[in-house]
Amino acid sequence: MSSVVDVLVVGAGPAGLLCAYNLSQAGFLVRIVDKLSEPSQEGKADMTHIRGMEVLDSMGLSQEILAQSERCVQLVTYSSTPESQGKITLESRRNMIPTIESPFSFATACTQSTIETVIRNAMASGEQRIKTASYVYNPKLFGLPRKVQVERELFPVALDLSDNTNVEYPVAVRLSNSTSGYSETVSAKYVLGCDGAHSWVRQELGIQMVGETSDQVWGLIDGFIDTDFPDIRNITAVNNNDREKDMVRVSVQIPESYVRFHPSTGRIDRSSITEELIKKVAQDILDPYTIRFKGHTHSPHAAQGMNTAFYDAHNISWKLAHVLKGWSGPALLCTYESERRGFAERLIELHERIGEVMLGRAAGNLVELAFNSLRMISGTGTCYPASQVIHTAGQSHAHGITIGERMPHQVILRAADYRPFSTLDLLRFDNMYKLIVLAGDVKDPEQYKRLEKLESDIEDLGDEFLNRVQLYVIMQAKKETCSYLDVPRSLRSHWDTVFIDDVAYLERDGGGNAYRSFGVSSTGCLVLVRPDGHVSGLAPLDGVRDLNKLVMSTLGETRD
Repeated sequence: MSSVVDVLVVGAGPAGLLCAYNLSQAGFLVRIVDKLSEPSQEGKADMTHIRGMEVLDSMGLSQEILAQSERCVQLVTYSSTPESQGKITLESRRNMIPTIESPFSFATACTQSTIETVIRNAMASGEQRIKTASYVYNPKLFGLPRKVQVERELFPVALDLSDNTNVEYPVAVRLSNSTSGYSETVSAKYVLGCDGAHSWVRQELGIQMVGETSDQVWGLIDGFIDTDFPDIRNITAVNNNDREKDMVRVSVQIPESYVRFHPSTGRIDRSSITEELIKKVAQDILDPYTIRFKGHTHSPHAAQGMNTAFYDAHNISWKLAHVLKGWSGPALLCTYESERRGFAERLIELHERIGEVMLGRAAGNLVELAFNSLRMISGTGTCYPASQVIHTAGQSHAHGITIGERMPHQVILRAADYRPFSTLDLLRFDNMYKLIVLAGDVKDPEQYKRLEKLESDIEDLGDEFLNRVQLYVIMQAKKETCSYLDVPRSLRSHWDTVFIDDVAYLERDGGGNAYRSFGVSSTGCLVLVRPDGHVSGLAPLDGVRDLNKLVMSTLGETRD
């Protein structure tokens, strides 16, 4: 049996699921296979950081996940000393997100299995979950979503890559189910290997796993705990002393058949739980097993594994969508490694530092280390280097918007109804570039002339530009005296694409700080944002042609 697909995804963990979901939302023909017979039900990751939740929100997945989550805003540390006889003392209790502005200024505690279930259900529904911030029908969307389900107990056993660059489906993968004996060959335009640290795809292609082993071993426990510990609902680190003489504590559950109850009190007769009984039960449990550790490829104490998978999928899937659409050449895919490899190297270094501090092998304080690394841990500080899709020359136009980083969050008001939005709400993950026009004061005649010139320049670029870019305008204006009609007609494709930088009617909603925070002058500027929310470039209002070169650069096309 044989079949063809645009993309075959191998591995149904967070990275594989998000890639398959995003590509199927864009209308591409996708299959995703996994060797496991059923999804993971427990364990693994359980913490989503700020940027991770922003990414999930841009994909239309956040609300269902948040409804099943706990929000963590405090980082608490306790410690003990050799003289404290096992007692621990509170060291500090601090806001863990003191300086990062986001609609999700908290860490989200939700198990990986729950998040994977949300993604699988969204993918299987075939519904349009990733939508633009505008109500207007957008014919530029790639295609109608496709229903996709994970195909289990199906895994690749052979891969053949054609040397002929003109072949439409250059990758042939033989899939097999070892239980049923079923086998088929799938021809694909691309194969994504999302099958983890021991990736079959990577090994088959002879790609070396570069990295180091660690002597740090961490145990994680999930459970329902009845306790009077006051910080059980916060992120808490306890710096404890080693057990004496290499001792290890093993907790053993005593089977009900061994338990005796006191005839007068009805309570458990503790005298029946003897040392010999505990040893016997422990020996019975451990006898058939060799103890092994199933863990992350890095330590879990900064909660980065699943979040990194989100960011990796976010980065590669829009690039793959553009290549499949014909908007970019395959060279665009090379920027995945140049952008994500540096992050991975810094992440490994951070984990080593945290581990050394927690183990007492290095001087320092865990809390201070966490706060000094907050932008990296939260995911909001990732800055991609200059490339064909990142042009840093225009940085002076907005010193509060860092080219290569995610577009910052600020509260803005929709000009038609003064409803508050986040700037991140404009950045739905619909595979479109976003051009955010920071228009300044449109009632200033000179400024309005600049906007009319911008309107003319965009019209000259035509559909080649507008088919790939969604325009939004943010004015410097007061809600009492402005209208979305103040913006030149061609800069407002719909009434809900124009916003203002002003304070919301409800004080708690904020607003009015965007221009000041972005460091933009009264003459305004243009912000080109990639589909994954990272700033591609900045330019003055008369510089849209330069930004167009960025949009077209990956296809080798430019228009003057």
